[in-house]
Amino acid sequence: MKQSKTHRLLSAVLAILMVVTMFPVTAFAAENETWTKVEFADITANDTVMIAMTDASGNTYALPNAQNTKGYVTAAVITTDGKTVEGVSSADYGWTITPEGDGYTITANGLYLYSIDSNNGIRVDSTKGIWTLDGNYLKTTDVAGNGRWLGIYLTNPDWRAYKNTTGNTANQVVSFYKLDSAESEEPIVPDEPVAESKNLHGYIQTAEGGKWVSIDPETLEYEVLGTGTATYTGGTAHNGKIYAADATNYYEIDPQNEYAATQGGELLYGFPMSDATSIPASTITIDGQEFEVGGYVPYIVGHSDLGISYLMRLYNYAEGTAEYSFISTYESIAKAVIYTGSELDEENKCYYEKFLVLTEGGIIYETKAKWTVENGALVYSDSSFFKADSFLYVSGGASMVLASEDLAYITTNSARGVKVYKYVISAGTVEQIGVIEGATSLAALSLLKDVVSAG
Repeated sequence: MKQSKTHRLLSAVLAILMVVTMFPVTAFAAENETWTKVEFADITANDTVMIAMTDASGNTYALPNAQNTKGYVTAAVITTDGKTVEGVSSADYGWTITPEGDGYTITANGLYLYSIDSNNGIRVDSTKGIWTLDGNYLKTTDVAGNGRWLGIYLTNPDWRAYKNTTGNTANQVVSFYKLDSAESEEPIVPDEPVAESKNLHGYIQTAEGGKWVSIDPETLEYEVLGTGTATYTGGTAHNGKIYAADATNYYEIDPQNEYAATQGGELLYGFPMSDATSIPASTITIDGQEFEVGGYVPYIVGHSDLGISYLMRLYNYAEGTAEYSFISTYESIAKAVIYTGSELDEENKCYYEKFLVLTEGGIIYETKAKWTVENGALVYSDSSFFKADSFLYVSGGASMVLASEDLAYITTNSARGVKVYKYVISAGTVEQIGVIEGATSLAALSLLKDVVSAG
């Protein structure tokens, strides 16, 4: 795989994060909360429970309950004598385990613990997962119907769900700790959801000029967060920054610095960029070798004067033309793109990155970029795509953003304003929500939480 300055910097940052995650959770947590070890059979739906995993070396890790829809779930070391844990925050590590059918749901703040079809697929979101205790492991069925067991990937400690317990998570033991401090006597009431958890973010053009806005996807009312003078054609958010392009250049935009824009390289071949998407960083194992993947800014779609579009990955977004790979081409103008996940083949020989691409003809294509190992390096091999759904004719600009595993929002620019649609991926259904009043175009669509959450 090609390496760039950006990639090396990312690797360094991840290395620092690995060190940080090895500090005990108790160093940062509430001091007045105590947990007592409890048998799984004795847990009730009224208990606040911490889920822990102990490896063969005796290290014990706690499972955090923060919402997670794309990336890995960090495994944080806790200190325990095997009977109690002190000082770990229930706000960050408290779960509710509730009987349902032949198993149990594991929830926190209204969100479910579940697994997608990936070893690195532990998620905390709106998709319901059913779990059982299987010996020393918690077991679930992922969204594709595969049995998976929860465990810790130890090289870069994070929570994963493998199809076996004999490989990377061998000889691990799950345990449960019940909150028994004074705080457990009263039910924990989660805070009201903040706007960042659901709102969209984008750059709209109005009669008064360009505006960075937070958009309520239900009412389409928006709040102005900043202003700009550029006319962006596409973009995305990544690690708290916005990466967009106008008719000639790429830009990095900092929402924490009044949306200040730093100009990068020129557009590749002068092709206008229609939209962009990014991929969270993670670690995968192929043929017994570990590779850092994702963390790229970004994958882009654009088109030539001949009407041929491309899906392309930039390795160094700021420099623009430094390093890139063509992933796929389409014989119509590509308008919008979203990354929907990654997977390994059954034999762990190939790694796939998955996208949905919306073209001007109103067709959504599911695209897979295939990566294989050659001479010890992970390299791009080829791609495939097929028609997933028919949408509607798109004459102006468009953007897409993935709100959850099965829900995307699509915006299209037209003479009547910016139309917003809800796209249910599994059902292939599209529903128009309405029109953003006063906006003539929208670009660089993302989730607000990805903009306000730096790093």
